[in-house]
Amino acid sequence: MNQYAADLLQQAVDLGYREGREAGRADYDDGWRPDYRNSHAWEDASYGYNGWYVDRSEYMHYFREGFQRGYEDGYHGRSQYGQRNDQGEYLILAAVLSAILAFQHL
Repeated sequence: MNQYAADLLQQAVDLGYREGREAGRADYDDGWRPDYRNSHAWEDASYGYNGWYVDRSEYMHYFREGFQRGYEDGYHGRSQYGQRNDQGEYLILAAVLSAILAFQHL
């Protein structure tokens, strides 16, 4: 895997985390039971995909990994898997990202 592909997979996880966090918070605010798989963003899982360096299915896998964790954080109002950076954006924690990316290579 080249650096461009690795960067794109990291982007997939981060974007998934942010989208999931927003979806989880919205479901909580609306009084819905937690169900990240019921979200359009999780089903589509291609937000940010540009068609270069990695297959769409691989990108979707990593987006969903981030989305699920972001959804759980957003729904439960916590930061177990991510935190806000200096620009106010939520990013998945480096240790969590490393664990997600490492599993694919086992």
